[in-house]
Amino acid sequence: MQLEPDNSENNQIIEIHSTYIRLKNNQQNLPCLITPNTLKELSFRTIDEISESEILLIKELQPEVIIIGTGKNQLWPQSPLRRLVLEHKLPIEFMSNMSAVSTFNLISTENRNVVCLLLLDD
Repeated sequence: MQLEPDNSENNQIIEIHSTYIRLKNNQQNLPCLITPNTLKELSFRTIDEISESEILLIKELQPEVIIIGTGKNQLWPQSPLRRLVLEHKLPIEFMSNMSAVSTFNLISTENRNVVCLLLLDD
């Protein structure tokens, strides 16, 4: 799906497919982590593979919100990840990748510190 590009200098996702995203001047395979200033490939592929150490690394970025795109459909994490979210009082939202991209683009244009993980379908 094609999205309307933004004219800001921040990372903006302009296209999303099942296995990659396209930014203004870059393309990134999924799974990936994107912030307004960072883009990197992830070592885990699905929501069930997210470990505590990875959550703690994301927490170090001090995001106002963490968006986790769980693939084509919105999925909810298993108990261990839900426990981590509650234990660390993390501002995490789980949604489909399409919703995650739209939400990320909106929040990042507000110059807020947002972290978005876009994962693959199980």
